[in-house]
Amino acid sequence: MNLNMEFNVVYILTIYDDNRENFTSGHRETKLPFAPISGLEVLNNGVGFGPIKMVRWDENENLFRCYLEYEVEPLHIDDDIGFQIEKAKMGGFKGFKKIYETPTNS
Repeated sequence: MNLNMEFNVVYILTIYDDNRENFTSGHRETKLPFAPISGLEVLNNGVGFGPIKMVRWDENENLFRCYLEYEVEPLHIDDDIGFQIEKAKMGGFKGFKKIYETPTNS
């Protein structure tokens, strides 16, 4: 019996500006020694982007997709979407090539 199981995981991070009018998205692939669950907060060098909002199992790719959302804090002086993108990239995330307007429900 192999007790050293590893689970393939891709974190999909969406970063919103402080009023959720704009967003961008990136991803990071990793392995975990356990299956991820919603509500788990993942830290990388002490930095996190909040708890996992949703987990999906992708049978074709044999991996878990974990969805994270982060909203910029308007009260923090140096906190903007560009700063959070750089912080995510330092944590191994890739992507964030474009900033999109959030669709409105009108």
